[in-house]
Amino acid sequence: MEENDINNINEKHVKINIDLNIFKIIKLLYYIIMIHIGMSVFMALLFVLLTPGVLLRLPKHGSLLQSAVVHSIVFALVYHFTHKFVWRMTSRL
Repeated sequence: MEENDINNINEKHVKINIDLNIFKIIKLLYYIIMIHIGMSVFMALLFVLLTPGVLLRLPKHGSLLQSAVVHSIVFALVYHFTHKFVWRMTSRL
């Protein structure tokens, strides 16, 4: 074999390895971004829906501070029991 042939083979081999590594990095970034976007959308939607007065107001005739405390506890409980399910669902995208 000539030296040019060996250089061509080495260049092609390096290019294929670089292309595969770039593809793996892009795929990993896609999954990370999609998971975080899914969780961010879930949290934003949950926050908006559990804002006092949007769906309900607990306690019905309580002060603004009481209502904010109760809704923050409800938000924390709903998030605690649903975030693993949402994480699994968004990781499948």
